[in-house]
Amino acid sequence: MRTNFRMPDVLSIALGGGTRVRGVAEDVRLGPDSVGFELATRALVFGGKDLTTTDVAVRAGKRRSAIPAG
Repeated sequence: MRTNFRMPDVLSIALGGGTRVRGVAEDVRLGPDSVGFELATRALVFGGKDLTTTDVAVRAGKRRSAIPAG
């Protein structure tokens, strides 16, 4: 059935809090690997060594860093 409605183009990407971030300035690359299940030990905000999208969100002030109890 044809309709007369304009529809936006939608681009879907897999991006979670554990997605690894690499590069600098204009050459930033996301993924394709993730530290998702080890986020609490590998992300910079939790004392790890991998830069993740969680670290970027915390730095941008979008989320608070909270080390889980345990």
